[in-house]
Amino acid sequence: MGNYLNLEEAAERLGVEYKTVYRLVRQGEIPAGKIGRIYRIREEDLEAYFEKQKAALASSARTGLTALEGRRCCACGQPILSELSVGGVCKETGKEICLPCWSIRKRRTCVPDAEPKAAPPRLEEGTTPGASRDLAKVIQGLKAAGKPVVTAAEARLAEESFLRSFGQRLEHVEELPDPLSRWTIVLRQARVKHEVEAPLGELVDSAGNRASRFVLKAGGWGKPKACLTLEARFTARPAVLREQGYDAEPLGEAELLPLLHEAADRAKAAGCFHAVLLASPTGWTGPAVKAVAEPSSSRGFRDRRVAAALVDLHADQVFLAEADERARGFLPLLAPARFAAEVARCAEVVRQALAQKGSLSLAEAAKACGVDPAWARAAFEELERQGGFAVDDLPRLGLVISRATV
Repeated sequence: MGNYLNLEEAAERLGVEYKTVYRLVRQGEIPAGKIGRIYRIREEDLEAYFEKQKAALASSARTGLTALEGRRCCACGQPILSELSVGGVCKETGKEICLPCWSIRKRRTCVPDAEPKAAPPRLEEGTTPGASRDLAKVIQGLKAAGKPVVTAAEARLAEESFLRSFGQRLEHVEELPDPLSRWTIVLRQARVKHEVEAPLGELVDSAGNRASRFVLKAGGWGKPKACLTLEARFTARPAVLREQGYDAEPLGEAELLPLLHEAADRAKAAGCFHAVLLASPTGWTGPAVKAVAEPSSSRGFRDRRVAAALVDLHADQVFLAEADERARGFLPLLAPARFAAEVARCAEVVRQALAQKGSLSLAEAAKACGVDPAWARAAFEELERQGGFAVDDLPRLGLVISRATV
């Protein structure tokens, strides 16, 4: 018999988080046995899993998340923002083809002119180096005054990073609620359609108010029983960025409300619940934040088919309606830092409950914490990772957590 590793040792060996190995074991990706309440993985099985991932990477069929930066569809030139965006690979070159090109346009090979065209220099011909230095002084003065300044180059990088991170977060979400049908969509079982929307006439290498949109459907092909549209939209003033080279003013209701109403119209036409995350590199004005965070106010936005959140990329803040249970169901995707805080709170509630009783089921934990079962499951995983607790999957009770016995 070979050597055996527990989950923490396996995570350390692979250089990943504990919960990643836990999820792979639960999904059957990594073979494991359970001795009492502790998972054990053979070193040979862990090595075999790693070699399998190396082979997949070498064949370019599915590369890891760290390789997402700079990847583009070889058929249309649009960025590959998530593994869920990949429909297949070119049969001649092995390069990736995005889902819309593969499934809708039926493209199986690269297009020679699919490489994105570079944006022209921002400064027009005849602009002197002195003018560039003057612009730098203006930007420096605005930053010193506390203005949320962003240059055109910074806005472009912020847009790509924001859209890519949204897709990466979605890959790590196991299930999401559909508030309209009251079904829960398990992502690995759902049908996924991904598209990137960019305004016509915008250059590939400029910040162009792009949107990354995922449509998830489950339960039936003709008329799905559950449907979700998950959208991340970068919002800036491209004209201002091009003309000035920078922007220093937060976006307001004039820019926000048309986007929210557009999302509501799209949700109504598709019959899908729409969760939208709108990000601005210069932040949002108070009235804009209030429109989303306080939907019951006189100028608030509310639609039964839409849950919205605003991201201030300059201040690294997220705003949403705290009392809206629909929005809370999407916290892992819309506001991951807030979700992590909620999981930590729930873990403490479970810890205190286990001081009074021997074990706690997932349903009991969710009720005690006032959260969805998926959040309680995350709290279970966190407590098990910290040590001193064991999680068992029992036939009739499901997941149950208890204090680990020595």
